[in-house]
Amino acid sequence: MFIYRKATNDDLERIWNKDIEQNKDDERYLNWKRQYIENNKNDNCATFVVLNNEEPIGQVTVLFSPKCSAVKNKTSLCNGTNTANMNAFRIEKEFENQGHISKLVKLAEEYAKTKGIKFLTIGSEAKESRNLAIYLHFGYTEFVTSMIEDNDLILYYMKTLTKGSKKMKFNCLIPELRVFDLEKSKKFYTEILGFEIAYARNDFAMLVLGNCQIMLQQLTLPSTNGSWNVTDDMKYPLGRGINFQIKLPDISIVYNSLKHHNIEIFIDLLVSDYQENDIINHVLEFLVQDPDGYLLRFQQDIEDWHFGDNKQMADELFDLVLKGDKTATSYLYNKNDKLDTGFSILANWDKTKKIILQTTKIYKTTFDNVTEEHAFKEGE
Repeated sequence: MFIYRKATNDDLERIWNKDIEQNKDDERYLNWKRQYIENNKNDNCATFVVLNNEEPIGQVTVLFSPKCSAVKNKTSLCNGTNTANMNAFRIEKEFENQGHISKLVKLAEEYAKTKGIKFLTIGSEAKESRNLAIYLHFGYTEFVTSMIEDNDLILYYMKTLTKGSKKMKFNCLIPELRVFDLEKSKKFYTEILGFEIAYARNDFAMLVLGNCQIMLQQLTLPSTNGSWNVTDDMKYPLGRGINFQIKLPDISIVYNSLKHHNIEIFIDLLVSDYQENDIINHVLEFLVQDPDGYLLRFQQDIEDWHFGDNKQMADELFDLVLKGDKTATSYLYNKNDKLDTGFSILANWDKTKKIILQTTKIYKTTFDNVTEEHAFKEGE
């Protein structure tokens, strides 16, 4: 049973005591704990946690005051009035890719609104394209600034929480889906797929995910005077004969969330090649039905890759992965490399065999610090 809430003092104590235990030789953690709890107590920040059997397993923090060390003298990120900073996203490994951070972010954003916050900022290392894709997914799309921190380039983006009377920019084509149960549909699209509600009325909701827009309208039967219903014979599944393509930078976020919520995938992951004049678009996609039966096709661009620089190595390592003997790899890191989790297509040397891989974790270390566990998972 998972519980999401604003952290209590006891929650904070347990979070930091665990960190201190894991970093016994680093005295900074004691000072960080003191500052962290004091800032929460004084409303300079607010931490939100997810609990599993009453134990904190993940957290997100909103920094409201520029007095907080992470945003000190960075007023474009946190100004103490209407702009705050999202910080310290953490989730224990075994609970990754289950939608917990997404729910904590939404909880934190709603709380920030009650504090009069209109803008939230968030930062990510430029090379962490996976994180950037997630933040885009959360709606942090407006670039704010870039900074060098600990020799890494950090990109900061902003999300507007309160739109005021500013007119929304509508796509030139937006599907409006008639639904049997508007509240059920809103919950599916927001809590599972990650859409946000741009605005809503009693029987209507405008949903946004990245650059995608979908309208939901409560279906009223029997038809009333002036109704747009083509027929009263509206039965599940609705939308027969159509599917809606939703293109994202990384579909693994949505895919993992659907799996976690035990939602049946209508057509599972497949690699497709679509010809566009003299260009071939190489994509990864899957289809899922929403609560009313409408088919949603999530799609991302994808590239094939292989191990090594020769046929023997590429084919041998491909076979090890296919057998399940190889579940990890490593390579010489270049500072300009982009580190991506998510889906990719592994091929043999001749590209006559291919498999879909999902990378769940990437980390940097020195050669002499590679663990025995990692070496064993390399399978060679």
